[in-house]
Amino acid sequence: MSTILAQRIVGDEYIVPPLDPLVAARMLAEADSWLGTRFVHQGKVKGLGVDCAQFIAALVRAGGHNIQISENYGRQEDGRIMIRTLLEHGDYVPESQMSPADMIAFCDEAQREKDKPRHLALIRELAPHTTFIIHASEHGVRRHRINMWWRGRIHSVWRLRPA
Repeated sequence: MSTILAQRIVGDEYIVPPLDPLVAARMLAEADSWLGTRFVHQGKVKGLGVDCAQFIAALVRAGGHNIQISENYGRQEDGRIMIRTLLEHGDYVPESQMSPADMIAFCDEAQREKDKPRHLALIRELAPHTTFIIHASEHGVRRHRINMWWRGRIHSVWRLRPA
C-alpha cells in the first residue's frame, strides 16, 4: 500500500473515518472568519492578505495541528511541497466520500499539468448536485460552488488527521 493511507479498505475503496464534528466546526468557523481577506502571495494575516497555502495552514492550525508552511515557495510550485504537507497532516479521501472541512487540491489544467496541484481550498458545504468551497484566490478569500470547470481540475481530496 502506498503512503496514502486510510483506516480501512472495503472492497476496492478506502473508507476514511469522518472528521471529529467539533474539529470540523472550528475549521469551518475559522474559514468563514477569513472571508474578504485579499489575496497576497505568501501572505498569512487575516484581514490583510493571504494565499491559498497559508489560508489552509491557518485552518489546519484551527483543527489542532502545529503546521508551518515554508515561505520560499513560488507562485508556480510543482506540487511536491503541497502533497508532502497534505500527507503529513491528512489522509487521502475518495471524492465520493468528501465532506465539509475536507481540503481539495486543484491542478492547473490550463498549463497541461494535471498531475501537479497548484491550488488549495476547503469544502464549505455539500448540497444536492453541487459542492461549495471557500478559498483564497486572486479575488480574495471567497465562497463559491464547484462548477464543471473546477470539478475537472480536482487533483485530490484530503481529510485532516486527528491531532
